[in-house]
Amino acid sequence: MPLSLILACLVIPILACGGGGGGEDSFAGTWRTSMRIAENGCNLNLPSAFSNEILVNQDKDIILVQSGVLVFSGAKNDKGGFNVANQNVSNGCSTASVFVSQDIKDGEGDIAYGIESQCGNSSCRVLYGGRMYQESNKSITEETDISFEDLDNIMTSEAIKLVN
Repeated sequence: MPLSLILACLVIPILACGGGGGGEDSFAGTWRTSMRIAENGCNLNLPSAFSNEILVNQDKDIILVQSGVLVFSGAKNDKGGFNVANQNVSNGCSTASVFVSQDIKDGEGDIAYGIESQCGNSSCRVLYGGRMYQESNKSITEETDISFEDLDNIMTSEAIKLVN
């Protein structure tokens, strides 16, 4: 299966998502994300920006995120947010996709979405970054402050898990 087809199958469901929930002093609930593309290393014809809904479920430090038909699992991070990943291996290709959030306060924060795929010796990645708003339909008005280095480290870690 071509690498671009695998990535398209994983990116497109993220662009049309939904969910529900809530809770003070937690990340649980429905969040609206507004993101802009930061890197398109796969040279795919992708939107430069998009907005979607994610459903965050939380049990203490454990976080599950539903975005469309995909479920991501992970935990709270030490930057006031969470890191969640979804991994897939199919037809000799491995794909890791992650959401990384930070600085979530008063129902909003920074968020990034990244996907990296490897088929044989070929690999590529797509990164989006922006803001997330709990039960809000505000749109992005400023660039994100999230560190794509953090996202890169998490994606590398998930890719190593896939290979091993």
